[in-house]
Amino acid sequence: MSVIKFGTDGWRALSAREFTFSNFAVVVQAIANLLVREELPEQPTDRKEVLIGYDARALAADFAAEAASILAGNGIPTDMTRRPTPTPAVAHAIADRLALGAFVLTASHNPPEYMGVKFIPWYAGPALSDITSKIEAEVARVYETQDIRRDDSAVPDTLDPRRAYFDALRYLIDFDAIREAGLRIAVDPMHGTTMGYLDTVLRAAGCDVRAIHDTPSPAFGGGLPDPSEERLGPLMDLVRTDYLDVGLANDGDGDRFGIIDFEGRYIAPCDFISLVTDYHLRDARVAPGAKVVRTVATTHLIDAIAERYGAEAVETPVGFKWVGEELRKGALLGGEESGGLSRGDHIPEKDGIFACLLAAEMIAKMGTPLTDQLRRLRREFPEHRWFRRNLHVDPERREAVMERFRSLGERAQVAGQKVAKVDTRDGVKVWLADGSWLLGRPSGTEPLVRVYAEASSAELRDGLGHHDGQRPGRR
Repeated sequence: MSVIKFGTDGWRALSAREFTFSNFAVVVQAIANLLVREELPEQPTDRKEVLIGYDARALAADFAAEAASILAGNGIPTDMTRRPTPTPAVAHAIADRLALGAFVLTASHNPPEYMGVKFIPWYAGPALSDITSKIEAEVARVYETQDIRRDDSAVPDTLDPRRAYFDALRYLIDFDAIREAGLRIAVDPMHGTTMGYLDTVLRAAGCDVRAIHDTPSPAFGGGLPDPSEERLGPLMDLVRTDYLDVGLANDGDGDRFGIIDFEGRYIAPCDFISLVTDYHLRDARVAPGAKVVRTVATTHLIDAIAERYGAEAVETPVGFKWVGEELRKGALLGGEESGGLSRGDHIPEKDGIFACLLAAEMIAKMGTPLTDQLRRLRREFPEHRWFRRNLHVDPERREAVMERFRSLGERAQVAGQKVAKVDTRDGVKVWLADGSWLLGRPSGTEPLVRVYAEASSAELRDGLGHHDGQRPGRR
């Protein structure tokens, strides 16, 4: 059996190779055992129902049915969606229905040949490490015993979270302002689960909506369901040619966002999260001492904005589960550089639909395009120049690259700046005296090292880029 290991957000692997029905059955049975025995940390004893959702991938619905059968065989009542459903909508349903948790069959933004499963606990956010470590230990035990209990005759109740989820969005987003602005918007669900979600709520708010890639496709139209700059060319073209106000995209399961400005240019997640932070903290109703959350790899521009308004910026390891934990503790909002965002009055799970709607609200209420808002922010904070790169290396070379990062911490200077400190909680992050930093993180699932840096000038940014052997892209 391949090692089943839960990463920052569930277990993902190649379909029919590692992610097989037999391996998946072991995972479901292991979680069922823990739920029945009430062994998960802080598990509530008054909740019994488990929800099941899935994305548009081939066999996703079949894996969902397998989960329903095993949960029924363990006496756990289930509700299951009857169509591909966004992860944030399923997560919201946990909170709305006071469910014990949910299984979501998805590999998120990964290629169509991958399958994955997320177990979202009762608090409606990603499972923390104390939960996933319990699951992994129980998975090993179940694999040895092969004690899988099924009830193939059980028929789960139907789960349709749309109405409750839409009601929540109407509370969170100022749709009156969006309606008054009469925005013209392009949406790209990338053949994923947000078809019929983002476009529906925007049309209900009176927007002129143009949708592309909005037909079901288990192969996501032959592309990668990742709303990155490299994948959103058609959305950029549509915004430019039809003179639209903004382009909005989501990944395969709807938990990540992609934003295109009115000129057809991609707005990087770090830039958008910074705009969202500024937009919220400018509001005089925000209490002094409010907290905003970012991961270790996300721009420190968020910290500078927070300091201006008397708020506190909290840094977490990479993975939205850590951001979600801070949101549960009362943080105002949180985001991560890979396109995850949520707010403290929403679910502690990243929600790409909510993020896209926030973009529309910001354009409507600020009365200016996102690009103009970003230019103003950069004029006010010119010293934050962030970049990211993926270094594709084999496992042997990956360790050599990480050793190079560790050796930087032993130097007196890097790129002409004094080394202030080194943080090894998540990869290796080297801080310089002027606040610039360089981070290397090995991927847990792919043969690559992710490199991030932020500098106070373009020259210093380029100097930091030399330390991974390549020059950074400009921002």
